[in-house]
Amino acid sequence: MKRRNQLLKGHNRTRGKTWASAAVAVTMVTGLSYAASPLPVASAASETPVTLTWQMWGGGQADINAWDHDASIVHSEFPWITVDLTYDQPFGNYFTKFPTEIASNTEPDLVAIQSLRATGFQAGFLPLTTAELESDGLPGFNLMNFNQGILGGLQNTSGQQIALPYDFGPLMVYYNKSEFLKYKVPLPTIGWTWSQFNTDAALMTKNSAGLVYGYINDPYLDEFIGYAVDHGVSYLKNGQLDIDTPAMAAQLANYVASVKANESPLPPSNAAETSWDVYQWLDGVGAMYIDGPWDMIFDLSSLKSGTANFKVGIAPLPVGPNGKSVSILAGSGFGISPDLYKDHPGMNKSVLLSDAIKAIEGLTSPTAEQFLASQGRAFSARTAQQKYWVGTVEGLGVANVTANMDAALQNSVAYVTTNKWNGTTDAFDSEIVGVMQGSITPHAALAYTQANQGTPAA
Repeated sequence: MKRRNQLLKGHNRTRGKTWASAAVAVTMVTGLSYAASPLPVASAASETPVTLTWQMWGGGQADINAWDHDASIVHSEFPWITVDLTYDQPFGNYFTKFPTEIASNTEPDLVAIQSLRATGFQAGFLPLTTAELESDGLPGFNLMNFNQGILGGLQNTSGQQIALPYDFGPLMVYYNKSEFLKYKVPLPTIGWTWSQFNTDAALMTKNSAGLVYGYINDPYLDEFIGYAVDHGVSYLKNGQLDIDTPAMAAQLANYVASVKANESPLPPSNAAETSWDVYQWLDGVGAMYIDGPWDMIFDLSSLKSGTANFKVGIAPLPVGPNGKSVSILAGSGFGISPDLYKDHPGMNKSVLLSDAIKAIEGLTSPTAEQFLASQGRAFSARTAQQKYWVGTVEGLGVANVTANMDAALQNSVAYVTTNKWNGTTDAFDSEIVGVMQGSITPHAALAYTQANQGTPAA
């Protein structure tokens, strides 16, 4: 899972994807019956107006519109609070800029974070107690309404909450159902294997006479880690990166095989910094790609606007050698910067903190989560709002959404990372296209990644 919101010819991507650094409690989507309704609006009569700056990764217009609306929900719940959103940083650049902001004490008041990077950037967040969260924010706020695993993924190394999650999810296979039917390739199903995946990719390329690639292979660390984990291979040892191993090198060779077999297009050298794979998929260049539920908003936007014109299908990752489909799982959320007090000199600190807590709770409130899920932007971290993502995707004509999501979640595992993951990702991404081209060996790419993790992010 990558969480990248990148802009490429109008397409935006949010990846990483979000990954939890604690054991993620799996919540199935079947049987959810809660209907979100507006919360009581707090009285603003005696409150001091405050504008809180909020930094979020973003790029495409559909994403920007969603976050602008989310900010407006805070103001509707707490009329004296205005959330001023900046979204000029795509995902990769966001985490390049963030360490500088932390070091120079120039963070905005409210900050977004991905669970993969939570401990690496923990210095950029105020730890929040359960008592503060449950007394200073939304009426009736209760942490038990969230998926407990992703809550754990947004804690610091001392186990303190540093952010509230808005989404989480597994990796899944997105496929162009129209191309599968046109070229008479069997549709992906729950329980399919990697052998069937590879056969289908080859058959798509063959039956279309090369007009359609079977698969769009993403040159990004998250997807490779997901592939390796589903094949039963570990990338950590005693909590530290252990990626330069014969087993991982064998998996990387298998991972890039579709490109070398001409069943997946060769990515450009900057593909990991862009939304290259989703753009190729939406344009019908390839029949399958791997993604998380957060990016459905861009698929919906493109399909509804006519930019893309085909039927969509989703399926769990293929079953690995252990007989299970195992996806890594992660999410993202919003926390409060230690620079909050510096940014508002003269304002009572306890009041200011209380307002900031209200803001992040408003950004992740039932109303906000129902909206984000209904837009396809988030498989909600609030369990009761997950059904709205399902309903939205079903409304697009996608079949068996609940069954496929349940199957994807059933054996999911936390995407555990180190506090050097930003550097690890950069190192791997600089080598992977060369591996696909054949100019760099899998072993050399992994050795480079192991040796160039960099320093902890903060």
